[in-house]
Amino acid sequence: MCNSKSLIKSALSLFLILITVLISCDHKDSNIASLNWFDKTDIYMGGELGDSTTYWKNGKAISLDKKGMFANAVTVSGKDTYLAGFIAIKDSLTNNSIARAVYSKNGNIVFLTDGRTAAVATAIAVLGTDVYVAGYEYNGDKNNAEPVHSQKSIAKYWKNGIPVVLTDGHANASATAIAVKGTDVYVAGYEKDEISVARYWKNGKQTVLKIDSNLSNGANYSEAYSIFIAGNDVYIAGTECGLAAYWKNGIPVLLAPKKSLNQSGTDNESSKATSIAVSGQDVHVAGIQDTLASLFHTVKYWKNGKATTLSKKPLDAKTNAFLALNGHDVYITCTLADPAFNYQTIVWKNTAPSIFSKETMRVTSIFVADKSH
Repeated sequence: MCNSKSLIKSALSLFLILITVLISCDHKDSNIASLNWFDKTDIYMGGELGDSTTYWKNGKAISLDKKGMFANAVTVSGKDTYLAGFIAIKDSLTNNSIARAVYSKNGNIVFLTDGRTAAVATAIAVLGTDVYVAGYEYNGDKNNAEPVHSQKSIAKYWKNGIPVVLTDGHANASATAIAVKGTDVYVAGYEKDEISVARYWKNGKQTVLKIDSNLSNGANYSEAYSIFIAGNDVYIAGTECGLAAYWKNGIPVLLAPKKSLNQSGTDNESSKATSIAVSGQDVHVAGIQDTLASLFHTVKYWKNGKATTLSKKPLDAKTNAFLALNGHDVYITCTLADPAFNYQTIVWKNTAPSIFSKETMRVTSIFVADKSH
């Protein structure tokens, strides 16, 4: 006969086996490689893996390290993959590196600037055979005696390599996002004199984005990070007065209401909306929220203003959150790390998380499309 100790040990062993199976199943399901996402969908992601620049198609890394390019954005048109970013070129006279704005088509690099001053490409859009790239370039000349701090960044975009200047250089400015519809070119960004002010340009004509009149905390700055065109409506995601917001045709919609300063027991929070897309009547926004006291950053998703927190402690967001739509599906990605700096990049599909990578990578963009044949 089995004694009571043997029965207890057997029951405990069975319990531990059951727990192990459950954990294993959960881990398997949470890994993107175990899912069937790529059966009908192509997922492209740009980013940095270790010290090398990389983009991924359906989880397979394609390194650009030999080309020395850092990719800030990725898009796809037909069977062609485009990346926008910069290449740091070492100057033979000064031995200093200077960034040159570039884009690539299927790995072939196109330089947008000549390297006289630093420049960076931040976003890219393709319509037909035309390639549009947004970014900024500093004024001045590296060969002049003027101090570097006196140079200003000028917002601009390039159409097929031809620059279109958006700001006059009296203050630092950046073009952060670009969208094209028909013959109209929309660019979002900001200009910073004493404070940053969000704006967008349609065919070069500027519109300054309004600040919500209810926000009167003295920090009336704003920045724009993402743009989406739906019909005749222009949607822009960003931050106003340190809070996540988007603008529809220039009218602000606050996503993260500011907590009362006299509310006891809570930390003041700041947030930003970093990516936006629209499908039908639904407005989808991804962003980052941080608690100022702890400097802890969480990934947020808003659908028609309703917030969902996607990440939890101890994971801390190390990049912006990036969003893409494909049909009725919403994809959001971000790179996070725990307190021991163990990195993982997560992709949420319709708010369900899956681990894309546990390598030390930093994601910079995502693009999703139906499977190409």
